[in-house]
Amino acid sequence: MTDYRLYFLDEANHIRGVVEFDGEDDADAAQRALDHADGRGMELWSRDRLVQRFERRAESA
Repeated sequence: MTDYRLYFLDEANHIRGVVEFDGEDDADAAQRALDHADGRGMELWSRDRLVQRFERRAESA
């Protein structure tokens, strides 16, 4: 198991929240990160290594 942190970003890319969890590997952690997706930008980190960035979803009009 590896420690992961999922950071939620605002429009200015400032951290506005974090979720910590364990994952089997990067693919497992990325899938778990998608479970938390709510339209905000997100960055998935494993300690000091950026695993994946999830872009902010455009707001629908």
